[in-house]
Amino acid sequence: MEKATKRNCLRWALFLSIPLVFGSCATIISGTKQKITVTGNVTTPVQLLVDGDTYSNVTLPTTVKIKRKNEVSKISALVPDYKLEKQEVSKMFNHTVWANAAGTVLFPVFMYVDWKNGAYKTAEQNNIHLEFTPTNSEEEVFNSFIDFGTEYYAADQLNNALYYYQLAYDIDSVNDIALQKKDEVYDRMFYLEQKARAKEAKTAMWLDILSVTGAALQATGTTIQTAQSLKHGSSGGATSNSNNYSGNSISSNSNKNQSATSSTSTKGSVSEVTNKNTDSNTYSDWETQLIKMNTYPEKYYNDSNRRHIQDQMKQIRQKWEKRGYRVYKSDWEDWDGIIR
Repeated sequence: MEKATKRNCLRWALFLSIPLVFGSCATIISGTKQKITVTGNVTTPVQLLVDGDTYSNVTLPTTVKIKRKNEVSKISALVPDYKLEKQEVSKMFNHTVWANAAGTVLFPVFMYVDWKNGAYKTAEQNNIHLEFTPTNSEEEVFNSFIDFGTEYYAADQLNNALYYYQLAYDIDSVNDIALQKKDEVYDRMFYLEQKARAKEAKTAMWLDILSVTGAALQATGTTIQTAQSLKHGSSGGATSNSNNYSGNSISSNSNKNQSATSSTSTKGSVSEVTNKNTDSNTYSDWETQLIKMNTYPEKYYNDSNRRHIQDQMKQIRQKWEKRGYRVYKSDWEDWDGIIR
């Protein structure tokens, strides 16, 4: 009887482990990226951009990884003295997904995982051939740089985008397109930097609120503990001397309590945190002006104004550091005015 029970337990354990083995099969077996081979008609090093990932100075043929999640994977390739070459890789259904059916009742869950990360797709072809067209036209080279830079911009690789826009600008500085594209990159950089600063400021604000809350709870606990000790001390005395002593104790402890409360409110009060957040926003505004000076120097840069702003930023930061707060220091506070 005991052996039969053990055999049944083993069978159930084996049955229940099946979903764990076969769950999200497409994700486990195929992965979220797929390798494909890229060939071409050139032997010189190629710059490749594949689904936002960069492959620098590669020699064809080479192997790259495309993202299964994308409906269509995009491959862009640039070679000096050739026009920009682009190819797209279409996807089809990955039949490995059906292995999720072995997961019985958890089949919908595993299907969702494969759908969410794109593992249910696979490339229609595993080999891509790039046919590069040579060119001697400055206009075609200019357009290739602009197009390639735009591909990088779409992938949020802003430094690479700026590099190719600058190459286009060097070819034809009169053309407004290159200058406009460069301005777009600077604006995007500025936006992302401001977004990062705002996130840091928000994190610092919540840390300050938690600090205030902790200080308030600590002060409340101290007050309750003092009140309880006074209550127990005063109940034991019946004589006038005891009452006087108790009264002195109350007076003394009250003064101590007021002193503790006063010291707590000095650092960490709601009003002070509010003031600090106001100064943090002011600090961020000063930082924004310095970034604009660097991004558009011909329009905003003024050396004396830069120094004044940096002095104001330093004063704000040092004021709150002296009060015991953790304060974010911007790199722009020490900027020497040289355009980056």
